[in-house]
Amino acid sequence: MINVLICAFQSGINELASSLPEPKDTVNYFISWQGENIASLPVPSGLANRSDVKLSRLEGKGLSKNRNNCIRIAKEYQAYGYFLIADEDVNFLDGFENQIENAFATHSEADLLCFQVKSKEENNPFKNYPLKSHSVSLKSIDRISSVEIAGKMEVLDQVRFDVRLGLGADFPSGEETAFLADCIRSGKRIIYCPAAIVSHPFETSGKRRVNMFSDQALQLVGGRSYRIYGPKISQVFFFYSAIKNFGKYRNTRSFFSYLKQLHRGVRKFKKLENG
Repeated sequence: MINVLICAFQSGINELASSLPEPKDTVNYFISWQGENIASLPVPSGLANRSDVKLSRLEGKGLSKNRNNCIRIAKEYQAYGYFLIADEDVNFLDGFENQIENAFATHSEADLLCFQVKSKEENNPFKNYPLKSHSVSLKSIDRISSVEIAGKMEVLDQVRFDVRLGLGADFPSGEETAFLADCIRSGKRIIYCPAAIVSHPFETSGKRRVNMFSDQALQLVGGRSYRIYGPKISQVFFFYSAIKNFGKYRNTRSFFSYLKQLHRGVRKFKKLENG
């Protein structure tokens, strides 16, 4: 069984209702519908009458909270088999459920698999993906997007998304990277599979960039890196990053100013609680 964990926000639920594939016996959809004052809003007819859809409303904001609510729903319904992380603007390619099951049959040693995403704009590939399958380590998890991740349901018995990270949180990115890092630290094996299972707009929140070397941007990198890689590895990364990027920021700030903002981000992150 494939359990698709879909996050929808506000009116995005309508886009999802019009794009969800026809029901299949091998697929369930667990939808967390998040937003402000949505308790009284009607569920779109395209979702309300489907036995393969389980929907929960969630007041407020925070993508990681939304993802965790998806997991909660699936666990309440005692979902088994495999999960796939998805968003309201994803389209599922024909046979995606078979692709996932076949890939896990091939890589039986894997706890999670990371697939490809097909861009909805043909002239703009979503990413430059490797052509061959390989193991995913802490060194490569920052290249993975949430909608590429599938896994065995048992993984979700131990791991959740960090609500301090992701859209709507104090540190608005890196939630999927922290999730994968936690999986690796808990002994889970992750493998990349060179096969597309969904399509997605080329332009995503993760591709939008503010000034990479502003105080705010560096603080976000600092706090996020501390959470994902831990205190020791993040310190090595800070110095490496400051040296590697020196030629790009030297006209706007000093080497030590660069490091100062990264460490300020760490201090800000430490003050937050993962509720």
